[in-house]
Amino acid sequence: MNKSLTLLNLDSNKIQSRGVKSLAKVLRRNRTLGVLSLRGNAFERSGVMALAKALRGNFWLTELALEHNQIGSEAVQHLRFAARRCLTITT
Repeated sequence: MNKSLTLLNLDSNKIQSRGVKSLAKVLRRNRTLGVLSLRGNAFERSGVMALAKALRGNFWLTELALEHNQIGSEAVQHLRFAARRCLTITT
């Protein structure tokens, strides 16, 4: 497990929901990442739902950028509810 990465920019990498689900598994255990940018990828609601589940137990992420994905406002609300803390989410 990485112990020093604090910012991860994965903008415009054509990441689909399957890839975001894999990333969400890592976020459940990560204790250092503070900023995650996933702008301009190709994931949808199911990817966001996996992120929401991972964020329930992750208190280290403070910024999450999701602009230019097909996620919808309902999925964003799930994220905000799951985080329930000081997490800035941009969509």
